[in-house]
Amino acid sequence: MASEGEMQQLSEVVSWGTQEVGEWLETMGLGQYRGAFTENNVTGTELVLLEKDDLKDLGMASVGHRLKLLDSVKRFKVAANIAQRNKVLAEFKNYSLCYQFRPTRFRLTQTCLELNKAIGVCGYRRKNTDLSSFTDISIRIGCCHSYIMIETVDPSDPEILIVAKRGAPAQRLYEIIKGAWEEDQGRMARPGAGMKSKA
Repeated sequence: MASEGEMQQLSEVVSWGTQEVGEWLETMGLGQYRGAFTENNVTGTELVLLEKDDLKDLGMASVGHRLKLLDSVKRFKVAANIAQRNKVLAEFKNYSLCYQFRPTRFRLTQTCLELNKAIGVCGYRRKNTDLSSFTDISIRIGCCHSYIMIETVDPSDPEILIVAKRGAPAQRLYEIIKGAWEEDQGRMARPGAGMKSKA
């Protein structure tokens, strides 16, 4: 399994130009194909799209060489997907006088909502709740605060309450969380599964 640093480096392959692709081919022991890749303007963006027939068209006759390159390209795709899914969409904390000194902090990615909840005098408990476990999300506007309520199938956290500033900040946060949840549902090939949202 690749480290986080390696995953980040691998996910950046799409920004490579023909020069970087050529250098990578050299490090892979496939430098003899560098000219063909450069001639055909294969950048990092195209590299991750290459398939077996494309490699034949580029003059890569050796089955072993094709398999070696395709295996590395597969790792690039996985790394890019992991990096994208772990990209932080929003970071926020509970907003109110009650939570002012030791607020619960939240981090939203495309796949989970991370909670860092104050425990005791100086500790925090970290809990990740997968977005696919959400069953409902709603917002209630109060006089001083807005409350975003998330229901889940997770028995350890059946309901998550987020206290936000009243008005536009709360509505925007609700829309970001709801959007991430809906995208996750689409990716999981369960469109509409359990989705009921209340505005």
